[in-house]
This record gives sequence, structure tokens and C-alpha cells, in this order.
Amino acid sequence: VHALQAGDLTVAAAGMAITGAALGFLVYNFNPASIFMGDGGSLFLGYSLGTLSLMRTTARPLVSLSIIAVPVFVLAIPIFDTALVTLLRLSNRRSIAQGGRDHSSHRLVSLGLSERRAVVTLYAVAAVAGLLSLSFPHLPASLVVLSGLVTLLAIYYFGATLGSAKVYEKDPAGIATARDRGLFVFDTVVRHKQRIVDVALDLVIVATSYLLAYLLRFEGTLSPRNIELVIGSLPFLIAVRLLFFFAFGLYRTIPGAFSVHDFVAIAKAVAVSSAIFVCGLVLLTRFADFSRAVIVIDAVFTLSGIVFSRIALHSVKELLRGLARSDRAGVLIVGAGTLGEAATRLLRADEKGRYRIIGFLDDGPDKIGRSLHGYRVMGPLSQAEAVLSAEKVATVVFASSKLPAAKREAVEEVCRRLSVEIQEVTIR
Repeated sequence: VHALQAGDLTVAAAGMAITGAALGFLVYNFNPASIFMGDGGSLFLGYSLGTLSLMRTTARPLVSLSIIAVPVFVLAIPIFDTALVTLLRLSNRRSIAQGGRDHSSHRLVSLGLSERRAVVTLYAVAAVAGLLSLSFPHLPASLVVLSGLVTLLAIYYFGATLGSAKVYEKDPAGIATARDRGLFVFDTVVRHKQRIVDVALDLVIVATSYLLAYLLRFEGTLSPRNIELVIGSLPFLIAVRLLFFFAFGLYRTIPGAFSVHDFVAIAKAVAVSSAIFVCGLVLLTRFADFSRAVIVIDAVFTLSGIVFSRIALHSVKELLRGLARSDRAGVLIVGAGTLGEAATRLLRADEKGRYRIIGFLDDGPDKIGRSLHGYRVMGPLSQAEAVLSAEKVATVVFASSKLPAAKREAVEEVCRRLSVEIQEVTIR
């Protein structure tokens, strides 16, 4: 499509030929597949796509950002998968040349998706990235940079979610071999990898927020003077932001945990760093040509971005959990109170994705019909048999410390009659 837009029929014809061959192969390769592609086919496709992207570099000046952005977005999935597998194998002390079931599609399956849904998910990501690339040759550089920064954040969250899938077995002999081959450098040199990643992520958020604030304030178009101001002041802003993020303890929290106290700390860090940034600009430039509205908008975007970054990984997991297989064990929770909420968190945190929460049973009239963490309170305990029969429940989890003995015995009797497993959440 890019070649057709540029009027390059030779490259377009070559791309169409490769597309036709790939679609013809896909007829027999889509799940359930009857044939599979080996190294010869994958290397040929990679070489062909790489060559076509290089042939398109003459379409615009080499200084154009779209020259880099277009092929990167078109080939987003293979680039992402190669980078993810390489980094995770190095961090897990494994050879990057060794084959294995640790690619993106395998990790999606490990997180609970069926093989078809895992592949279709990657198709969807590739399609969105390809469609976005069609706009890049027509966008100003500032919007291309912004798109790249936002995409970088999305890649991180998606990659971190896939990286959390447990696909490696601990093999002492393999670890010793990796040590002998020098694959421990990543761990020995970089002792606090997670914190370095957190800092790098916040750096991208700060830069994205600042650029987005300028684009919003000036309606998507930046003058040469505004571009000069952004480039000149952004390093100072990044340094101030990260300094106060450290000072207010944003990097001393446990990854994945977020509370009101964390939100307050982030708000304080953003507010103080914005004030220091403005004071610095006044002292250094007398705030000449800078926009006060940009400072306010940037603070709001930064606060929102940092808060989102602390909860985004969990959100992506929730999204993938919604796409997961429907053949997992159905779980019905009795009690929609504090213990019920705790049980929900424990079940959703299962690393192997074995459980599928159906909903809750609770006698509280103010709870029936409402939702807790996205799961509906389906009715009172008296409807246990109807719910268990209709929803294909495999396990009932009792999560209530105030459940009358008679009602509990009645539900247990229904479970025994329907061969449903019984579990319990208690605090002693």
C-alpha cells in the first residue's frame, strides 16, 4: 500500500506477490494447521520484507522520520517478538540461539488464551500498527515522534505482560552452562534491572506528556520556535521530574501494587517538580516565549501517565484474561464482602490462569445485581443450585466469615450433589 501511494508499481507488485504466497500458505497453516513453516520460509519472508522496506527509502528525504517509522510499524510484530525473546532469554540465563516455546504466541497461550485467539491477537496488533504507518508520510515530525513514544509505552506494557508468563523451567545444569558461556553479564552488571526499567519508562512518559501538552495547546502544529523551546527545555524537565520521583519514593514501591498513598506521592512529586521547573525557566530564560498553559497541561498529563503506568500492567493482564479460554475451571464465590474481594484478587493473580470467575452469591439485598471487580452478584444463596447448574461451575469458594451454618450446609449439600469442589478463604 505504501508503494502504491508513492506510485512505485515495481515494489507494489513484489509486495503483492509475497502477500499472495503468504495467504496461500496460511490456508493450510491456520489452526488447526496441516503444514508448518521452517527456517527457509521464515528467513525468505524476513529478507523480502526487509528488502522492500529499504527500497522505499528513496520515496522521501532520508531526514524524514517516516523513513524509520514506517518499516518499524509495518514489521512491528516480528521486531517485537525478536527483541522480547532475546531480552528474556538473556535475563533468564539462556542462549538466544536455542529454540524454544517462549515466543509471543506461546506466552499468550500460557496466559490462558487459546492458540487461535493468541494468533488472532497478534494479527490484530500487526494490523493496527500497519494501518497507523499509512498516516506517517503525511504527518509532521512532532506527531510522528509522539506516536512513537506512545507506541513505545504500549510495547512495554504488552511485553511486560507476556514476560510475566512462566515458560521457563529451572534447570541447574542449563544455568551452569549459561554461566560458562558468559550469559550472566546482564545480571551481574545490572543488579537492579526493574528499577532501571521503571526510570526509563517514566522518562518516556515525561517526554510524551510534554510534547502532547505543546501539541494540544497549539492545536497540533508546532512553530520552529516552539520546537526549539521543547528541545531546549525537555532535558531539564526530565532531570527535575526524575529527581523528585526519587525524592518522593516512587521507585521504592513494589511493582504492581498501588494505593492512595502512592497516588498522593506521585501528585506531590509532579507538583513540586513542575514548580521547580518553572522557577528554573524563570531564572534561566525569564520564561520568554514559554506558555503557562503548557505547564499546567503537562502536569496533568504527567500525573495521569505516571498513575496509569503503575496500574497498566495489571490492566493489560485483565484484558488478556477476558480473551482467555472459556474451558478453564469455573469458580463461584460465596460472599461479596472483604473476603470475597480478597478471593477474587487471589484467583485472578493465578500465574497459570487456571480459574475463570463466574460471579458471586450473597444474601445482601444491596449487593444482588451489582458487580465486584467486574463480576456480578448473581443472587442469594438460595439460588445456588440454579446458578451451579446453569453456569458450569467447577469450584465454589466460601469467602464469608458471617455466613450462617444452616445456609452454608445447604450450599455444601448442593455442591456434593452436583460434584462441585468446595474451597474456603479464611483469616485466622
